[in-house]
Amino acid sequence: MNHLRTIAGTTIALFLLAALAGCGGGGDPVAPDDGTPAAVTDLETVAGTDNSVTLAWTVPAAAAKAGGSLAYDLRYTLLGQEAADRSLWTAAPAPLALTGAGQTQMHVVTGLAAGSTYVFSLAARYGSGAWSTPSAPAVGTAAVQPDQTPPARVQDLVQYAGTTGSLTVAWSLAGDDTIYGRAEDYEVRYAGTPLTAETWAAATVADEVPEAHPVPGRLMLTIDGLVEGQTYHVGLKALDDAGHASALSNVVTASAVAMRTIHVRVDGSGDYARLNDAIHAALPGDVVLVGPGRYTWTNQGDGDATQGLFVVRRDQTDFTIRSEAGAAATILDAERQGRVMYVVGGTFGSGEERTWAGVTIEGFTFVNGLALGVGGELGPPWAGAGLALHLTDTLVRDCIFRDNEAIEGGAVWMGGQGGSRLENCLLENNEAESGGAVHLVNSEPVMSLSGCIIRNNVASLAGGAIYAANVGLEMDDTLVHGNLAIDRGGAMYIAALHDGSWIEGCSFLGNTAPIASGLRLAYPMTLTLRRSLVAANGGGAGIEIVAVGVGSGAVLKAGCNLVFGNNGGNAWPIGTIDLGGNLASDPLLCPDGLHPSAGSPCLPGNRAGGDECGLIGALGQGCGG
Repeated sequence: MNHLRTIAGTTIALFLLAALAGCGGGGDPVAPDDGTPAAVTDLETVAGTDNSVTLAWTVPAAAAKAGGSLAYDLRYTLLGQEAADRSLWTAAPAPLALTGAGQTQMHVVTGLAAGSTYVFSLAARYGSGAWSTPSAPAVGTAAVQPDQTPPARVQDLVQYAGTTGSLTVAWSLAGDDTIYGRAEDYEVRYAGTPLTAETWAAATVADEVPEAHPVPGRLMLTIDGLVEGQTYHVGLKALDDAGHASALSNVVTASAVAMRTIHVRVDGSGDYARLNDAIHAALPGDVVLVGPGRYTWTNQGDGDATQGLFVVRRDQTDFTIRSEAGAAATILDAERQGRVMYVVGGTFGSGEERTWAGVTIEGFTFVNGLALGVGGELGPPWAGAGLALHLTDTLVRDCIFRDNEAIEGGAVWMGGQGGSRLENCLLENNEAESGGAVHLVNSEPVMSLSGCIIRNNVASLAGGAIYAANVGLEMDDTLVHGNLAIDRGGAMYIAALHDGSWIEGCSFLGNTAPIASGLRLAYPMTLTLRRSLVAANGGGAGIEIVAVGVGSGAVLKAGCNLVFGNNGGNAWPIGTIDLGGNLASDPLLCPDGLHPSAGSPCLPGNRAGGDECGLIGALGQGCGG
């Protein structure tokens, strides 16, 4: 739980709140001059028993205008409940002021529950003056070893650079105790095959030492001695000074190839002043690396009313647009002036077909896009207010789409011949006539979604979350919940899919529509649905197929699914082929209504028929029985 650490000779401040008022640069702490004492900046847990935790900190400086003796306000709460206002935390007996400014003081908090983990916060004042800013939190467990909390998982690992024999990855500093403090060290591993928690031990350890990244609060590490052009899977775990390791980070697929990195900063200080300029300068193999900040229609100044704020041109391909600090810190905001981003690929003309492979987009938040033009007409955009992918094989990974509105595909529209893919994305609070979040249409190549969360989107017509028509569809490990269609297909409206389309390992929960609260199938096609959970949807039946003779003839092949608790009914519709393993029992979900509890039939081992089906639904166990 150190609050300062040195990596490659670079000292890194432990708390994000390094600029708290009154913090000095060394020696005795410096107080502000308004009578308020300096804040405690280094509160930490140093020892414990089965009913106590010992805290330590440096005594803050006296304020020049303050009078009276030093007093403390010490409060604590259980880890996980610290979002409550600090005034609602438990007030501990106030520590006595036993040492002078700049000296270390220790204090034992007693009466704690054995094995429970707490968050502590300390404020100070002199006499009857104002209280200082509360300290950054410290986390400790009532146990002989008070540090029992592993560091936070790194979620924004990216490839930062590359040469013909090396690659460089970068990531944000991880918290020591969940999000608090800073991790002591990092272990980076790589392999030529997919890297998972199960294969972690067999992967190669990167011996190189992390170094400071140009962006504050981030580190980077270069792995040397690699094979030129080979693809590697790279991940890391954060370590603390008690030996705890975080969960495995997101895994990056990276290559040892010469990469030209084009840097973009929101203040215009990068290689190009504007993001669009950097995108248009990119060549195959390049990475447009975008610093944290909010890139808006206003501050970029070059949004196109018919295409969008950012545009990948038809003659561009095979490069990456990547954020440095992840989606939460890198926001593309169209300010409801138009679409956020447009990627256009192949051209068709003069009897010659010409296609472009597309680009990779990683780690952005797309917000406030607007595409309410006339559907199918030239002029203002009408599809994909967050992102429109037309005639392209573009990969969109680790992105957030929020508060976008369109005629088709509130967040994302994929159309024309192209095999674009959404991977590990969050799509929420978007709105459209069809496909509240996603609209897929008219593509022979397969369009796919994997590992996404699609929630709280609205379609005024069909497909509260997703509308898919006349495409090849592959969809797995995706959670679809809380979406609304005013007419049909609360979760999905699916029509005329191409042969071989499938949905596997998905959860459709708490969606609403008068007709087909979960899935609505229409027009001749065959869809395979496996290991999926359709439950607690409101309005129409969980799954419906348009009756034969009314423009349908759809066939649903269903195996190892669980359908239960849908207000309009749980029966498999006419047109279903039973592949076996389907259940109609209570999924026994946790209070969040999303994760299966320990006794859920969704979990392998809890079914009388054995474990052949594996996990049903997108999420693993989330609570006890």
